[in-house]
Amino acid sequence: MMLLICSTVFGQIGGSYARIETIDGKTIEGKVINIAYGDSVVLDIPPSNSLSILWDNIREMNFIDKEVKERIQSETRVKPPKTYYPFTTNSWNFSLDLGFPFGLDSWGDPSLTPAVHVGVGYSFKENLQLGATLGHEAYFWPNNGYAPVGIEFRGRVDRDKIQPFYYVQTGYGFLTYSEYHFNNSSMVTGGLFANTGIGITAKRKHHRSWYLKLGWRRQYGYAEYEANVWQPSGSVPAKFEEQIQYNRIDLRLGWMWD
Repeated sequence: MMLLICSTVFGQIGGSYARIETIDGKTIEGKVINIAYGDSVVLDIPPSNSLSILWDNIREMNFIDKEVKERIQSETRVKPPKTYYPFTTNSWNFSLDLGFPFGLDSWGDPSLTPAVHVGVGYSFKENLQLGATLGHEAYFWPNNGYAPVGIEFRGRVDRDKIQPFYYVQTGYGFLTYSEYHFNNSSMVTGGLFANTGIGITAKRKHHRSWYLKLGWRRQYGYAEYEANVWQPSGSVPAKFEEQIQYNRIDLRLGWMWD
């Protein structure tokens, strides 16, 4: 036995891991700190304790560097399972989402503009929610900005992890700025809006969930202004009225706290 241990030891000292079986039947694993042949073996035992084992008490000693390396790699590869929390009912919530409505402007060119919305809602029954929303949206040609104020109804399909939902939103978009104001005689107003679509949501924290929405949004407006019209006889003042309508694909990413 001593010759077996000795022949293995001389090539393995310095940062190696060893498994020692003692005469009284104990199994000890640790990082080798020192080996004094014929006297003792000192191991580093987690958490940061050194243990000296007398040579005469060792029945068998094996180096396990390969086994320890494979064990560490296996533990690193295994990811802890994701935790999903149930949605609360009969409670108030606050939401915030960012979006980029996409569509064609009045010239037929692609238009991608920013939008932000906040909301306060109440979850009733188990998967239904009703809330009030406020936000700001920018639209290109005509270049107008609106602050939509409305209500939103949302219904969620209960699942264990990621849950689908549908939503319907409507209200009035108040005008915040307009390119029509280049003319002092212009009159520009906001208008009704409607938005409907589907989405997915998941709750990874006790009081916070994320959601992704994809819908179709329509915003109305009205403009009235005066401008000169060129004719063969010269410039003639004229009055114009425009019914403004934006149709956009509405993609949003948001968070909800309850």
